[in-house]
Amino acid sequence: MLISVNPLSRIVVLLFFVFLGTVSHAENNAPTLKGDDLKPEELKILRVSKLGFENIGFLLVNLENGEILEQYHLDQTFIPASTTKVLTALYALETLGPEFQFETELLTHGKIKDGVLEGDLVLRGTGDPFVTASHLFDFAQMLAKAGIKEVKGRYLYDDSFLPASQVIDENSRFDQTYNASLSALSAEFNRFYVWRYGKSRNTSKSTFEPIPPLEMIKIDKVNKRFPAGVSFKYAESENEEKWEVSQYQRYSRKEALPVRNPSLYTAEMMRFHAQKMGIDLPPATAGKTEDADLLYQHKSKPLLALTEDMLEYSNNVIADLLILRSAREGKEKPMSLADSAKAMQTWLQAKFPSGKWESTFLENGSGLTPKNRISPRSMIEVLKYTKDRFYGGRSFWSLLSISGWTGWVENRLNDPKTVMQVWAKTGSMDYGNGLTGYLLTAGRKKTAFVIYVTDTATRDKLDAASPKASVQLRNRAVGWKTRAQHLQDRLIAHWHDVH
Repeated sequence: MLISVNPLSRIVVLLFFVFLGTVSHAENNAPTLKGDDLKPEELKILRVSKLGFENIGFLLVNLENGEILEQYHLDQTFIPASTTKVLTALYALETLGPEFQFETELLTHGKIKDGVLEGDLVLRGTGDPFVTASHLFDFAQMLAKAGIKEVKGRYLYDDSFLPASQVIDENSRFDQTYNASLSALSAEFNRFYVWRYGKSRNTSKSTFEPIPPLEMIKIDKVNKRFPAGVSFKYAESENEEKWEVSQYQRYSRKEALPVRNPSLYTAEMMRFHAQKMGIDLPPATAGKTEDADLLYQHKSKPLLALTEDMLEYSNNVIADLLILRSAREGKEKPMSLADSAKAMQTWLQAKFPSGKWESTFLENGSGLTPKNRISPRSMIEVLKYTKDRFYGGRSFWSLLSISGWTGWVENRLNDPKTVMQVWAKTGSMDYGNGLTGYLLTAGRKKTAFVIYVTDTATRDKLDAASPKASVQLRNRAVGWKTRAQHLQDRLIAHWHDVH
């Protein structure tokens, strides 16, 4: 049986579906899958990368007049990874000021008589991310200078000024130093080393000790296999930092591990130095005391210097302690890392209302989380603002790494044409990669750019994967990262030439 259809009805139905598709695309901001709206050379670069058109977004803006020179998925959100630190740097500099310094104090509560402190000794921190073993040696020396050889009371560490956390990101690997702990008292970026004794790498015949050799760090060799991708396992233990090594795995002579109780670690490192100088301190315990007298105060580097280090070396501890301290400013009580990130987002939204921050989501200030999301448009608004900003005599622009010369772009865009033409911050995690900053073009244009690549589907698989499957996905991510970086560099080189 044949059914006759009115030609006019066909047209009406066709127009309805076209309209429906247009509305759907506008409402959902769906990414294009084929790159139909790309220029020929950009289309070629994206196609060669084999990263998926829907996973890529970029924006290039002329800083002299605000003209958009290049764009693709400018309102789609991506994983910013460590490019988040650009936001954190601006938030800290504007909130605390470039001359701000953290203070770490040594206090006494009681009288000093015949070399004995008849009371408590307190180590109190406010979040200095750059305390080193040398600084803690200064604290021990000040005890000696004050004539203290013994403490009869308690040795307390007071980290109440900021919240402490064992890790930055629950989704990242627990035994990796980049996933550090955070506290108002931190030392050596909250990491230590495991030293393996033994002529061969046969773990069953080796012994392991921590560096520095602190009493509170325990390394136990266990007769069990660890899940795939795990080399060290943390064993929860009060007043100890206990890690396990498996006799079924091989270890290098010296390997770095994160500290999971940074306040205790910092206090015990100072105690270690004091003991070497003949000063007897009891084991450190958490606590604080009122009406204590200041014995010594250490001041950090100025915030400007800390910010430059954070951006140059992409240090997560510096970034997240900066956001915690910035959000704490002017408040009676500290905020969690997640709430501090929300406070920064609120600040950004108020300062740059045209950035469409409603779709942004921030969980920390370092970028070490697959949950952070930002669009090229939002990030470019920050770069447009900072292009002429100076802090303590330094331009914000100059705090970024230089192509072919410094930081994480030292070996990128390093040919004579593009070397020292790009100032940028990189961002990288498995299946999330970014590059953002400033570009001086061959046509002498001053531009700001953002390039993001995020494979959300594969990243979601990784976060939900079993240990064995996660190892396979992380191995594949190495090649994915290389392709993402090549894409970014080729786009930058192309933009340099044509503009």
